Amino acid sequence: MPLGKRTDCGNARYAGIWPQRCGGVCDAIQESFQVGLDFVLVSLNHEKLSTGVGPPHTSINSDLDLQAQSWTSQVVGVASDAPDDASSGDQGVASAARVLEKELGWATYLGLQAVVLPSVAGLSDAITPVVAQSVSQALGSKTFLQMWVQVPVASGASDHESYYRRWHTIRALSDYHKQVKVALVLGAELPDKAELEVWLGEPVRCVIIPISCFVFNSKGYPTLRRGHQDFLSRLFCLGVQVVIREDSLDHELGADAVRTAQDPKGNPLRNYYEYISYLFRRMPALTENEEAELEYRDYLQSPLQPLQDHLESATYEVFERDATKYTTYEEAVFRCLQDRCEGGLIDGRKPVLMVVGAGRGPLVLASLRAAKRAQVELRVFAVEKNPNAYVTLLHLHRRENWGDGVTIVHRDMRSWDTRERADIMVSELLGSFGDNELSPECLDGAQRFLAPNGTSIPQSYTSYLAPVSTSKLHEEIRNLKDPKLQEMPYVVKLHAHCLLAPNREVFSFEHPNPADQIDNERYRSLSFRRFGGGRRPGVLHGFAGYFESVLYGDVTLSIRPETHTESMFSWFPIYFPLARPVYLRPGDEEIAVHFWRRSARHKVWYEYALASPEMGPLVNADGASYAAEL
Repeated sequence: MPLGKRTDCGNARYAGIWPQRCGGVCDAIQESFQVGLDFVLVSLNHEKLSTGVGPPHTSINSDLDLQAQSWTSQVVGVASDAPDDASSGDQGVASAARVLEKELGWATYLGLQAVVLPSVAGLSDAITPVVAQSVSQALGSKTFLQMWVQVPVASGASDHESYYRRWHTIRALSDYHKQVKVALVLGAELPDKAELEVWLGEPVRCVIIPISCFVFNSKGYPTLRRGHQDFLSRLFCLGVQVVIREDSLDHELGADAVRTAQDPKGNPLRNYYEYISYLFRRMPALTENEEAELEYRDYLQSPLQPLQDHLESATYEVFERDATKYTTYEEAVFRCLQDRCEGGLIDGRKPVLMVVGAGRGPLVLASLRAAKRAQVELRVFAVEKNPNAYVTLLHLHRRENWGDGVTIVHRDMRSWDTRERADIMVSELLGSFGDNELSPECLDGAQRFLAPNGTSIPQSYTSYLAPVSTSKLHEEIRNLKDPKLQEMPYVVKLHAHCLLAPNREVFSFEHPNPADQIDNERYRSLSFRRFGGGRRPGVLHGFAGYFESVLYGDVTLSIRPETHTESMFSWFPIYFPLARPVYLRPGDEEIAVHFWRRSARHKVWYEYALASPEMGPLVNADGASYAAEL
């Protein structure tokens, strides 16, 4: 499969080879394909470029060695390491810059898709900005070349800090360009699982596994230690390419192409490739929910505005597929009927249940199932403002033979006038942040027709917030160009991300609201203590939002990671971005943010501002970039 085209975890052809010695590039590709590998890493140090860099020289004679498609899909260039004197003065720095500039130009001429840059472990703090400047200059020439920055996965905190800082320098001085990626280099020892989390939020494009990392089992076959296996599995899920580096194997790639064609099992690389393929194939199959969510991973969606917009049939259909949500609502109604009814009656009469925001009727159906289980005859009012969904409800009424037991009402719940009083009011107006689809305003407006001792389902909901590192989403939002689009929240299935601290409670709402003067504006100042006490560096890109809801008693719905309702997929988290990423230094233990929920006559919006480790500007002031319309 061509380099960079892998989109899921369903194909084991994803690996490349970085040979210690290489014959002709054409023969090297032929041999790697016979083994099962997809691409080859080749030095860009061409003696005719007059770079002044010593061996290894490239196995590329000229662009005529291969056709254009092969250069693009089967070859990755390797830039020369900085000369030993590169940090000894201006002359050495200038020489290193010239070498990299020539090699990047050569890679662009060949049409390569990517170049592996020198390892940050071999760069001094003085030369790192020079590398970044050369990268930025090359990217400014409208090249499609990706820059893969080699970053060793260090087990020691000191090495990790220096490596991460240099990687961040190259990334930041390149203005977080989408073509600047990480090439993680594994070592024989890895830090523990928690320390590796930081890389899940970084733009990792490939993982380089030196052959020296492998150990041999009792049958003499190469394997990796358990920690390496687990980390690779997590990277596989992010679509990361794998590169096997020959650092301890006496084999010249390409020179043995004829022999391996005659005896492919004799190739010493095959066992390494087959082991990586084995790790890939043994990954657990996606669950039904994961299959359904696959296309939404790291895909930005504007939050729904069901008050302002009439939802489409397809949108309703997606939500209705979530059986868990509606069986949970059914259980909440069932428990409530059990608690409140005596002999199937409330205060000697049939109980009245109102579904406010009935949509296409799933909550009506769930409530009727609950009544049947509780052996209670309900009077149901289904209130829906969407004229198109109203047609569906009328059809459902006829199809299900609801008769006089169910009344369909085509009105906005906030303006409907009725003498009826609801013993139970059921709604599903919750958004990813609990209140972001204006559930408080809708239910406060509807509670006037709730009986004095009436029950709201849900009874309450609480939003939660956590700081997050997610280069993928930052890149996606930057691509939108419009500054306003960089200040609005997005509903997104977070995938390539790393949470930086435990989530904390933000806003809570209860229904019915007992306040004489209802005010749904809120403000919280939140302080998050970073995982690991902030010992290691990282980058803050924004905040992930979740909610928990009490439907009735101990029946709950939640998308908060610690309490997520099993098998439920109706809601994805909400993401509040920062337009400019914030570098977190070792010792930055705390991340603090001010967060507001504000409202005006016709809209509700959120504002937020970073308070620590640095003070940031107010985001979405006065709802100028985004607001939910009332």
